[in-house]
Amino acid sequence: MLEKLSSLWRNYRRRHAGSIEIENLTQREFENLAADLGFEPGELFSLCTAKENMNNVLDFRLKQFRISKDKLDFATLAEMHSRCIHCASKRVCKYDLKRGKTYNPCPFDCPNLDNFRKLRVAA
Repeated sequence: MLEKLSSLWRNYRRRHAGSIEIENLTQREFENLAADLGFEPGELFSLCTAKENMNNVLDFRLKQFRISKDKLDFATLAEMHSRCIHCASKRVCKYDLKRGKTYNPCPFDCPNLDNFRKLRVAA
């Protein structure tokens, strides 16, 4: 029981770490950061504070397509992460991840499917 509680607390802190750091920036600093990264301020805020951490889902799908996350640049990963956040079928990916179903195909309407295919060919 204590281990479960500890795990829940770590997950909560990890999910909220980005929003805590962002809250310490002034509006001007935040706007400059977003511009430096090539995002609108609202997009960057969504990426950093999304209630649903889609990193695990994206990592899961990248592994499924045998694509190394380490070989992707930040902008590509951020764009793909943003697409996962706004995806209408994300519960399918979350279910596959939860069950460890690596043999299940990516949903046909996945907004990253073309990227996965292009990156797979390039690998």
